[in-house]
Amino acid sequence: IEMAQGRCWGSTERCVAMLECFRDLILSSYVASPDQAIARHMDAFLRPQITYLVAARPLSVSMSHAIRHLKMVISQLPPDMTEDDAKQLVCRSIDTFLRNRIELAGRLIVESALTKFSDNTAETILTFGRSSLVTRLLEAAALSSKKFRVIVAADCSYSADDGANDLVRMLSKLDIQCTIVPLASIGFVLREATKVIIGAQCIFSNGSLLGKVGTAVVGLLAHQHNKPVMVLAETLKFTERVQLDAFVFNELADPQPMADACKRYRAGVDVKAVSLIY
Repeated sequence: IEMAQGRCWGSTERCVAMLECFRDLILSSYVASPDQAIARHMDAFLRPQITYLVAARPLSVSMSHAIRHLKMVISQLPPDMTEDDAKQLVCRSIDTFLRNRIELAGRLIVESALTKFSDNTAETILTFGRSSLVTRLLEAAALSSKKFRVIVAADCSYSADDGANDLVRMLSKLDIQCTIVPLASIGFVLREATKVIIGAQCIFSNGSLLGKVGTAVVGLLAHQHNKPVMVLAETLKFTERVQLDAFVFNELADPQPMADACKRYRAGVDVKAVSLIY
């Protein structure tokens, strides 16, 4: 429900929440069948849960990889294993996956990205979209006494953006100078930036990147202004699929808010822009 309503948003955040729900569900609600192998029965037990998640919102690449890993662990459960032992083994594998593929991977990415910051001159970082890795990197850079300011590009309007305001508040608490600008104006502020740092939903095997709508505009303008672009993504977001155009993997939101906004616009009411694709 939180994913469908947009309260659980980012790709990594959704993956972590899903695995934690699976772990709690297995510990609290799963009961093995005496007439069926535990591997087959537990897989059948999780299948409707996954279907329910897909109905709420299409799975991200990281969520698909996590589900594939979980199913592989379940398929390898010995048929003579007791119910309690099987539940504990599966839950430990979930905890290990969260620690190795997300927490430790994010820590290493942040440590590596910190070396790209200059120690002598102050930098201006431009970022767009809500990324947990970018947030961790900027927080770590501030705690490491790096000299920099941040330009946060917001989607259409400040209040419509998912995460720009939160990022600015967090950085302001760390005494980092921040500027929040609408996406349409980044062509004017990019000349001040020294580098662009963004996150990603997934990385395709041909090198294409899938991100929040507007990411391509940021990348193209950065290339036009000769600004380096850093993309932070765990290997969990790598996929063997190939993107041949910019629309195949688009995820469409409910068009009703945009329709309502157009009606209010025609009536002369002030309208907050709504992003259709996210």
